[in-house]
Amino acid sequence: KAKRLRQAKEEVMAETDQYRMQRDQAFWLKHAKTMGSQSNLSREIEAQTLRNIKELDGSYSKSMESVINQLLSIVCDVKPEIHSNYRVTNYTSTPLFNKQCLHATSLLWLLFIARDVT
Repeated sequence: KAKRLRQAKEEVMAETDQYRMQRDQAFWLKHAKTMGSQSNLSREIEAQTLRNIKELDGSYSKSMESVINQLLSIVCDVKPEIHSNYRVTNYTSTPLFNKQCLHATSLLWLLFIARDVT
């Protein structure tokens, strides 16, 4: 009787080991399949990112010179003018500061300053 119980126990252990190995194998197959698809997805995203970076680099190199030239022309093209709202409130009656000469004097002064800047 004890011998039959031991033999039955060994058979059950063998069956459970075999079942466990089958389930473990099925799990690892599913795991490999899932992880394989995730690695393919990450490779695809990485390739798309590299394509986008190359495209941006090309766009940058194409437009860099024209953008720099536009910025330099805006910054360096100084046109000294008296603002339309400019008024001097404290001028004297000397010929240099009378109302007729005031705007011309201001314009000359601005031209003098602009010459020193450029």
